[in-house]
Amino acid sequence: MAKSTAQKAPVSDEILADCLTKAVAEGDIVNFRYVFTSNSPLRGASPEDIASDKYAYMRPGEDAPARHAEARALVRAPETWSHIKRQLEKKGPPQLSSPLLLELADNAIRLEKYNAAAQALELLRIRRRMQELYFDEGDAALDAGNIREAVRAYVIATGLEYDYAAFPEPMPAAPNYQSRALILHAVY
Repeated sequence: MAKSTAQKAPVSDEILADCLTKAVAEGDIVNFRYVFTSNSPLRGASPEDIASDKYAYMRPGEDAPARHAEARALVRAPETWSHIKRQLEKKGPPQLSSPLLLELADNAIRLEKYNAAAQALELLRIRRRMQELYFDEGDAALDAGNIREAVRAYVIATGLEYDYAAFPEPMPAAPNYQSRALILHAVY
């Protein structure tokens, strides 16, 4: 018997924008990066269907907060949108959009998702500088006697500490990483 290979319907720009908007607005670096992976259901070459229940977590609900509107405007900005489309069509690792990563990091900090913010800022190569700015903000607030603001700034600054061992690149550039990763995991 011959297997029938059903072509999946192309992913609409609306669904793509919805998924990216949700990731940016909610400070979700994992879903943001997943959108651009080669096996993402948002890519045309992937056999996965974004409309399935399996990927419901990537799509925003009908009660999306107002911050989604701001993220949506940023995602749909003509320059950003054309960059997103190019990255989804190209083979190989994507170059992620800097404005979207910065907005994602800001939203992650606001929502107290410091690991996600640290990862986004690290991708932009400004994590350390942002951490220093928050420490400076904490020092200034402490000098001004504003303990609450000083604590908030120090919490953010320490939250932006990035543990490279805890968040390695998804596919290390080492031969036989599949086996070596399991062995390292067992050792540690």
